[in-house]
Amino acid sequence: MIRPVLLVATFLSLVWLPWPVTIVFMVLTSIFIPISGIVFGLLLDIFYAPLGVSSLPYGLMWGSIATAIGFVVERFLRTRIMGA
Repeated sequence: MIRPVLLVATFLSLVWLPWPVTIVFMVLTSIFIPISGIVFGLLLDIFYAPLGVSSLPYGLMWGSIATAIGFVVERFLRTRIMGA
């Protein structure tokens, strides 16, 4: 139940909340669904990146970091649960 709620909250934060809050939601969602960080980072770049301002996709970079954190946490939790 928490996964769909976090997905919807992250998507809505892209539209209504400032970008730092969206990054926090992106990291929280990536803990449960690791690939979602890249998807929401790409959406962040598509929604808010003005053309010609910067060549670096900052949303995608933040999404990649969130995805890496999600994979590490998921692997740690899976190892911890299976090892117990």
